[in-house]
Amino acid sequence: MTIPALTASSIAHRARISSALKALKPPQFRMEVVKLRAHQIPTKWSLYRNLLRTAPTKDIRWRVRMGFRQDKSLRRAGDVRRSLEKWHKWLDTFQAARNGDAHLQAVLSRYSRLIVAKRKKEEMHQMILDDIAWRQRHANRPVLKGSALRPSLYNRPLPMMTPMPMHVSGMIARRRKARARRQDRYAVLSDLSKDLESERTFESLLAQSIETPFRPEYSPNLGDWKHWITEEQRMIRESYELDNERARTPFPSELLESLKSARRAKVENKTRERARERSGEVLDITLKRHRGQPPAHLLDKMSEKEKHMDQVSRSPSEVGYVAQVKRALGHKLRNPDAWKVELGKPENREQLDEAQGAIDAENARRRAQAKTDEDS
Repeated sequence: MTIPALTASSIAHRARISSALKALKPPQFRMEVVKLRAHQIPTKWSLYRNLLRTAPTKDIRWRVRMGFRQDKSLRRAGDVRRSLEKWHKWLDTFQAARNGDAHLQAVLSRYSRLIVAKRKKEEMHQMILDDIAWRQRHANRPVLKGSALRPSLYNRPLPMMTPMPMHVSGMIARRRKARARRQDRYAVLSDLSKDLESERTFESLLAQSIETPFRPEYSPNLGDWKHWITEEQRMIRESYELDNERARTPFPSELLESLKSARRAKVENKTRERARERSGEVLDITLKRHRGQPPAHLLDKMSEKEKHMDQVSRSPSEVGYVAQVKRALGHKLRNPDAWKVELGKPENREQLDEAQGAIDAENARRRAQAKTDEDS
């Protein structure tokens, strides 16, 4: 089947349709709309300035500034177009009210009062949030304990704090992991260097064992082959030197003085605390101490074994030795069958029995070895 060729009139009609649709297609910019000078200049100098100039009150003027500050993050052409349409509508409203439109003047006056009420509400809300954040910072602020964290490969001399700041703990953890990675990398580089030496030895032995001459690759160029290895090993050794230098850092005099002041303040605080307790005041530490042991008139009559069992029974655990002590004291357990988890799942019982047998055998061997060492 042959397809007839398009006529001249059909081609012309298709061209007219294509040109008409092309005019309706939105332009494709090579960069973001907000970065075009054709957008920035009229938006800043014609729209934004006129909005500020024609705003009837300072509160509405503040709202315009905040709105433009929020719209600075818009990037899509459709979002920018809708935002510009909104602000141009605002500008028309401001200009109409300025020209004497009583209805729009009343609307803008009420809108200004709404902005004032909203700002007061937001300011109060922010004050509450700031106060909560301040209380949280002070409740969890690090307090000097009076002792020092000695210098090591991962940290310089630091004061011990409770709680320890997360960024300090994270710094030490990151340095530990980085040093372990460097050690592994150094071992890999050493193996590569040994492989190159083995290749050179293999080439020399091969040249001695065969009569056909060949051009060796590793023997004359071994330095070039090992250059990047030795360079990377040198950088790792330099990092080790920096770690050693960090570990040899002496305690600064300012740190020692602050630690001494912290210990002195701790003694003073505990002295005041004990004085307040002697005066009859019930503090948090008083309640905590009462929760940690029986009343004094009962504690005085308890034997050492009873004191030990009482201390063990205060643990939240309900399995193992703690559960055994709680049953002996007559405590009611929330889950009486919780101890069964110690036996493991039925399908894993055989594997667990084998592991227990291996552990018992190793313990027996160590006891026998220790007894032999004592006799000798």
